[in-house]
Amino acid sequence: MRKTNHLRDVYSCMRTGVVSHPVRIDQGNVHELDDCKFVFISVDHGPSRDLIARHLVEKGVPFIDVGMGVDKVPEEVKLLARIRVSAIDRESKALVDRLPVADDQEDAVYNNIQVAELNALNAMLAVTLYKQKIGFYSEEIAANTLRYVLAWQRLSHAALEQA
Repeated sequence: MRKTNHLRDVYSCMRTGVVSHPVRIDQGNVHELDDCKFVFISVDHGPSRDLIARHLVEKGVPFIDVGMGVDKVPEEVKLLARIRVSAIDRESKALVDRLPVADDQEDAVYNNIQVAELNALNAMLAVTLYKQKIGFYSEEIAANTLRYVLAWQRLSHAALEQA
């Protein structure tokens, strides 16, 4: 079963109007995002992230991009992990140039390990940052990027001028 169809089935129990689009976004169909009010990007292919993010910036559609890096500690049976959440809108569109867009799948050490707790944390940080951006939560510091490094147990933020 495709992930989009699975998630549609899960979230349709809580919401109406959830539609699955089980296609890879490419140059030929990226325009389908033009009418979106907000987009969450969660991809593991840098060139796809670049295409989608630059298109959304061009169209003025705000978005949040998430990413995760998991690497094996040399000569140990341990993983290094870090997550990132970046919020980009008209004011912070310069951040699109800092997103990871390399096609590094050949270099991935973790070989598609799915670390559920880090995926969940990344998603929760993305949703809370989104809710700050729409005014649901207060935002004393206008963070555009959140980074969490597991080995340090540290969550840091960066505003546009620091990001």
